[in-house]
Amino acid sequence: NRLRRQLLEEAENELLNSYKPSGKDVRSAMKRLTDVKEDLKSHKGSKMEDKSIPENIKSDNEPHMDIAIYTSNLETIKGALKAGCKKIYFEPSLWEHFKRKHTCEVIDWETHCEYLQELLMDAQKLCTAENATLIWKWPEINHNDSLRHLSQLVKPLREEGIDEIMIGNMGAFNIINRLNVPVKMVGSAAWNIWNYHTVFEYSKKINRLTLSNELSRLEL
Repeated sequence: NRLRRQLLEEAENELLNSYKPSGKDVRSAMKRLTDVKEDLKSHKGSKMEDKSIPENIKSDNEPHMDIAIYTSNLETIKGALKAGCKKIYFEPSLWEHFKRKHTCEVIDWETHCEYLQELLMDAQKLCTAENATLIWKWPEINHNDSLRHLSQLVKPLREEGIDEIMIGNMGAFNIINRLNVPVKMVGSAAWNIWNYHTVFEYSKKINRLTLSNELSRLEL
């Protein structure tokens, strides 16, 4: 039994270590990040050349960069906060957190929401302790049942300090908007935003937007 335990522990450590980047990879990533920051600084004070862009969405402010992560579990949040990340987009995975004791399909929404709220509150405590912002990320695809039950958590979670929600469709936007709860809404990449006309329209209603992952550097 002792030998089996030792073997499994060693195997687990080796598996975990296989996912860790090497020192060389970490240094390379840091250099790329530094280069991007320097590139942003070089554009300080520069003005957009496209005269057709509405004045109220132009900005001459110095570009500012925050490192943020998307995650579905508390362990990743702990690691990100330890590394200095100050913005966490959290879409709790009950399937992952409860070690596959609960299936992906939601049969009991009441229990599902209880677990969901529990994980979000645990995440909020971790973020509060490190002066970081937690954004509750909703699933990209929402059926009527999920919209109805998730929306019931908005007010109690807002009262606990979670006042920002990332959404990916107008259905989620409309149902949250009808709640009249003072929360900020953030648009995920699922909005598939490709041009400044779309940015201009959605910026009237949504606090922050994510541009399409398919845009080139020039298009960004």
